[in-house]
Amino acid sequence: MDRRQKVRVNGVLSGWKAVSSGVPQGSVLGPLLFLLYVNESPGTLTSLLFADDIKIWRTVNNNGDRSVLQTDLDNLAQWSSLWSLEMNARKSAVMHLGQKFYTLCSPGDRTT
Repeated sequence: MDRRQKVRVNGVLSGWKAVSSGVPQGSVLGPLLFLLYVNESPGTLTSLLFADDIKIWRTVNNNGDRSVLQTDLDNLAQWSSLWSLEMNARKSAVMHLGQKFYTLCSPGDRTT
């Protein structure tokens, strides 16, 4: 397939560039390939995955739960690296629901 693209940045349009990797968004193959990749995700993940991209979530009631979630994030990062899948830190976030254990996240924790 001969795919090309150009982008507009600050009103300036680039020239055409060949696209040599990836699957076009909205293609029939996209969801299938995503499922194949996710199916090979670490079996050690104890948090739940939601297949609209990858979301890991867990109820954190204590430091043990926090550690399990952190281990899952570390395992997912290692798996992503193994499969040459880049995790986008700018699209990653921690969402706290409630306030009871808000302070359980440590400054050195990975969030991607």
